[in-house]
Amino acid sequence: MRSIETRALSNESELHRVRLFPLRVSGEQPAALLVIVRDPADQEDHSVFDTFMNQIAQIAGIIVEDRRLRSKMTDQQSVLEALLGAAPDAIIRINRSGTILDFLGSASRLFGWRAEEIVGKSLTVLMPEPHSSRHSNYIDAFLQTGERRLPDFGRRLQACHKTGKTFPIEIALSQLPGREDVEFIGIVRDISHRVARETEIDALREALDAAALQSALGEFASIIAHELNQPLTAIANYMDALELRLASPSPENLDTAIGLAKRSAAQARLGGKVIARTRRMALRGETEPRMDSFHEAVAETISMMAHAPAAKGVMIRYRQEGTDEPSLFDRVQIQQIVMNLSSNALRAMAGMDRAELTVTSRQTEEALELVVRDTGPGIAEADRPKIFERFFRRSKSGMGLGLSIVRRIANAHGGDIRLTDSIGSGAEFTLTLPRRIV
Repeated sequence: MRSIETRALSNESELHRVRLFPLRVSGEQPAALLVIVRDPADQEDHSVFDTFMNQIAQIAGIIVEDRRLRSKMTDQQSVLEALLGAAPDAIIRINRSGTILDFLGSASRLFGWRAEEIVGKSLTVLMPEPHSSRHSNYIDAFLQTGERRLPDFGRRLQACHKTGKTFPIEIALSQLPGREDVEFIGIVRDISHRVARETEIDALREALDAAALQSALGEFASIIAHELNQPLTAIANYMDALELRLASPSPENLDTAIGLAKRSAAQARLGGKVIARTRRMALRGETEPRMDSFHEAVAETISMMAHAPAAKGVMIRYRQEGTDEPSLFDRVQIQQIVMNLSSNALRAMAGMDRAELTVTSRQTEEALELVVRDTGPGIAEADRPKIFERFFRRSKSGMGLGLSIVRRIANAHGGDIRLTDSIGSGAEFTLTLPRRIV
């Protein structure tokens, strides 16, 4: 910062020397000028005075800049406080022992504590067990080993309100850098409404799955009626014949009567198996994988589907490939997949001159595979990306839930289902599951 010397005219038109000492603020034009007017007759050396004035100007510039920065910081502090006050999440600062240092944002509304009540208390008052007793261990382990056991944002935990009521939260907890003492800051979000919506959606999904299963069972009722009709008719015929033999007692008739009774019993047991099979498929509840024959489960379902009204005039082929050792899977759910895919294929081929349904069950050491192929019209290109979506329907019949349930069951078994389709030559669905034996 240097002085500038100029000349000016006084009231008596005499020349005077004017010394200008600019007050500068860093990065800006001079904020002000210190003006010194000297008598032209004064010939003394004023270098010391000029140096002093330059220092005064520098100090004045620093003061001006400091005041401007303080004013700016005050404005920023006001904005920050307004932002924190309007924040939808709770913001909590703690030290390494878990003592609460700041309680900001929506923390008071979220937890029911006023800032002046809880600052200085342990963070554990906001946590139910078991996190309350483990929290200090998490921090100590992180500080000693650097192993991150602090929850990342998005991790769901339970928090404790002042009243003792717990509620679900998402939390992010991270270490504040550049601090002499170790401090952490946490951002806490109340997700009660989201969890409530998810619970409602889960309940609705279960209800829809049950409705889809009942709808499938309604379609299946005609098949069961046909299967039961056969043994019941046979039993009735055998009993009529038995009555005739018993009306005319003789050794020969007695042997025949015993044979008729045995045949009636066999048909009754067959009917019992049909009813038990239907009951298994109608039961609701958690799945229970068991060691079972994959080929047998598929073959049993195809045998039943062959009697469906929609199967009339359809050539049904079933092939078994690979090994037949027992595998771990849920028989009812696998049969539900077979029934769903087969029913869709039969409906797709309704009224067609050439109607063929080919089902293949394949088992290797590593996988179980089911392939269902029809000769229907195929699936439109625009429909393929949406074919497994819930409520997507290609026709007015059905609920649009079947294939979405099939994929869910496949995923629950650790597998997946894919579509191979050619327009005009039918659709082919391939279910692949990892083979488990334990």
